[in-house]
Amino acid sequence: MNSPQPATTRFALFLRGINVGGVKVPMAQLREVLTQMGGSSVRSWLASGNVALDWPGDAPGLQRAAEAVLGERFGYRARVLVRRVDELAAIIAACPWAPDDGFHRYVVLFDDADDAARALAGLASPGGSAGDPGRDGPVVPAGALLAGERVQLHGDLIYWRCPKGRTTDSAFGKQQNRGPAVRRPTVRNLQTLQRMVG
Repeated sequence: MNSPQPATTRFALFLRGINVGGVKVPMAQLREVLTQMGGSSVRSWLASGNVALDWPGDAPGLQRAAEAVLGERFGYRARVLVRRVDELAAIIAACPWAPDDGFHRYVVLFDDADDAARALAGLASPGGSAGDPGRDGPVVPAGALLAGERVQLHGDLIYWRCPKGRTTDSAFGKQQNRGPAVRRPTVRNLQTLQRMVG
């Protein structure tokens, strides 16, 4: 008689800093490693480290396990952010801006709310205000954003709308690659997240 399978939860994993700067993690090998680790129904999207899987434990346990096995297998200090897929669906639904052909919509994921708040504080600039009132924090000062660009704090993440073709010109975008690598956020296009929960 077969023993019952443990209950699992569907999680999304976001790997930071892979397939850039010499850290190569082929997606087929990534799926294999996560399956061997105990994940099931493992899927990946793009080469930037977007994965969904079923896991029999909790999010902190999955993060620790994934960082350990990925670091050992691929020889780098792995940094992984984990969200339940139902949480990810709620994040997508709460995006404050409708689709617009002229703009990308991103979600910037941080380790915690303090890091997210510091990311906005780093944009401080004299002048009035621009963007939309933050749900959990300040409005971003005028002069810190491109025309039409918007950022909004929401707990441990920031919603970011940026003109297409200008992501690397944005002061906010550049700021995400500053500071200690272990504290940097990971930025994901909303369309990618939609594919992960679909």
